[in-house]
Amino acid sequence: MEPNSLPIWPHMDRILAVITSGRNLVLSAPTGTGKSTQVPQAIYASGLLGATGKLLVVEPRRIAALTLAKRVAHEMGETLGKTVGCIVRKERHVSPETRICFVTDGVLIRMIEKDRRLNGVACVIFDEAHERKLLSDLGLAVLRKEQATHSKLRLVVMSATHDAETFASYMDAETVSLGQNAYALEIRHVTKPIRQLDIDEATASEILALHRSKRTGDILAFLPGKGEIEDARKALERTRKKNDPAWEIRVLHADLERGEQDAVFTPAKGRKIILATNVAETSLTVPGVNMVVDSGYERRATFDPESGAMRLEIQLISRSSATQRAGRAARECPGLCVRLWPESWHGKLDARPAPEIRRTDVASCLMTLKSIGLGGPKDIQFMDGPTDEQIAAGEHLLRELGAVDDVGALSPIGWRMLRLPLAPRYARMVVEAERLRCLQEVAAIAALAAGDSIRRYSGPNVPSATKARNAEAWRSFEQSDASDSLSLLRAYVGAMNNDFEREWCGDHGLNRDALREAHDLRKKIVGVCVRRGSKWNRGLAPDISILRCLSVGLPDRIAKRTGKNRFQMMNGDLVSMNEPSVVDSELVLCGRLRLYAGRGKGGEVGQVSLLTGVDQHLLHQAVPHIFRQRLRVAAYSYETGMGKLTNELLIGDLPLSSHEQTASHEELWKIDLDLAARAENEGLKHLNVESGKKGKPVIRLDGKEIFVDAEPGSYWARILKDGAGMRIHLLWRHFNIPAGIQKRPDPLAALRSLSGPLEKILSS
Repeated sequence: MEPNSLPIWPHMDRILAVITSGRNLVLSAPTGTGKSTQVPQAIYASGLLGATGKLLVVEPRRIAALTLAKRVAHEMGETLGKTVGCIVRKERHVSPETRICFVTDGVLIRMIEKDRRLNGVACVIFDEAHERKLLSDLGLAVLRKEQATHSKLRLVVMSATHDAETFASYMDAETVSLGQNAYALEIRHVTKPIRQLDIDEATASEILALHRSKRTGDILAFLPGKGEIEDARKALERTRKKNDPAWEIRVLHADLERGEQDAVFTPAKGRKIILATNVAETSLTVPGVNMVVDSGYERRATFDPESGAMRLEIQLISRSSATQRAGRAARECPGLCVRLWPESWHGKLDARPAPEIRRTDVASCLMTLKSIGLGGPKDIQFMDGPTDEQIAAGEHLLRELGAVDDVGALSPIGWRMLRLPLAPRYARMVVEAERLRCLQEVAAIAALAAGDSIRRYSGPNVPSATKARNAEAWRSFEQSDASDSLSLLRAYVGAMNNDFEREWCGDHGLNRDALREAHDLRKKIVGVCVRRGSKWNRGLAPDISILRCLSVGLPDRIAKRTGKNRFQMMNGDLVSMNEPSVVDSELVLCGRLRLYAGRGKGGEVGQVSLLTGVDQHLLHQAVPHIFRQRLRVAAYSYETGMGKLTNELLIGDLPLSSHEQTASHEELWKIDLDLAARAENEGLKHLNVESGKKGKPVIRLDGKEIFVDAEPGSYWARILKDGAGMRIHLLWRHFNIPAGIQKRPDPLAALRSLSGPLEKILSS
């Protein structure tokens, strides 16, 4: 189909008229109608940008921004980097001639941090806005506020789903809607529900049925993740018959190297069967596809404010996502979509996915708002702002990192962190490395930890021989038991010394693309630091300096070993280790933490990896503010009127050491009252630990017995309910000591000896 014959063109005059009038525009059009490629060209050709004005087209995904920029440049008869440019992570194709620039939402935020008004930009298009990505929502909210003083800036929101009224109300915009697909689309639903565990087999079965039918064309199947993709691929190969028509299976997900991703666009011998995650859901046209099999599931990350970590869950998709996926089949010709859920279920799906800003860490978002003169999310109008819990968690993390001062404004450390292209934890490591003269190593570690895993062959479906070969290669990098990050660093240095040669990386089980992206990111980090006067260490930095930088960046990710592969986090959560580690110390920093959707067999709520061994001395030097003391009644005798106090040293809720002291009745009674008052202020609950089945200690709550690791007695506790279920943190014992008793010794001697430390502890 020629570009000027696409369904969007009959509506182009009205689209341009709205923009010319100075109004914001919401364009709702099905996939395949040409909105992503034709509207930018039409705006440029109409003269709306003036003589020098620029048009930004914001895409939520890097691969979409690159592909669309190349397509538009080709249609305009130019090479990328002239009139049509593109700026994404790792690649920049622009020149003084560039007037239309495709960018990711992350690049847009960087532009806003440098120039809140985006001087020189006449129009900003937010493509695929229905995905409600965090940075897209943030950029739209900031520019919406700027329109009050920058009236010439025009905003256009484009979406393939029917949420135009919501955007139009928020933006005070006019709407233009196209009500039909470019080509006819047939939708089929299965008649019986399919269990989540059987999705891979069911998907493979539907693909085979389509492949053996008389329909021509390629097949695109959507699955939740790369594990399910591999299982579906195996199921297809296992059930393949000799007389089946020829096929080639291609896969598409974010962890693939770029050459492997590009393979889905190249011709195949016979039918092409593409197994993909939702990375193929929007903006991409895969040539030849006219059949889609939709599993109805996706892997979705949600933020847990209590732990400050992300939880990855397999969930049902929304109706808008289902519309997007089905539209992939009718972009070039009439198509068919088979949905693996009954039609009666479709109306019960959520209308659209929850905005990412409601289910992610907003610490970086808070830093951006502070940097441009806005105190926080409440100073700006979002379509859907973050929850109070998210804001509190983000502000807490920034305080822990030293990124904000006492009044919540960015501190000098915070400003240095902001200039780095890294998440707050990693940025804080680099700022500390500037001070300790170990920038060379820590910049590399931060870049490696922030990106995709450089270990390519570590999944459950990898052949055992390949696993063994790559495990042996990885052991050559494990020359220190201090930190897994040092092993990561040695692997990177080895790849760099071999010029990231593909064969060398393959022999060592390393992801070449991930290594090269980390290398480019490291160069950007070091460039920022050197330009602002930091010294580049020429010699190797001592390990202790590197470990201190890691400690400063991970003050909330400290854990204590409770078994060979089990740890207790600072908030009391139990976690397990999901890959081998060189570290065997009792206290560790967890470079990566991922939460389960539920609980493991041993009560674990998640998995940790990339460990670093630490001790109390190192932590006290690096992050002294995380230590606290806790005093609790350990035992009491009514006959003597005396009891024992346990004085504990903790990191968060994690006990490190303790010692006992003898105390009088009056002291114990006063402490009991103080603890009760603190418990009430902190919203704690009074729970009893009893003996349950086989003598195991339990808490009876809501008609259920919950096993706990504590002596029977009365406790003050914190109860948390979230996506992982219910978690109970027992904080201290409670004895209900009476105000007066008949028999007790004179308490003055003990009171004199204990009053000093007691006052210090109770005030902490």
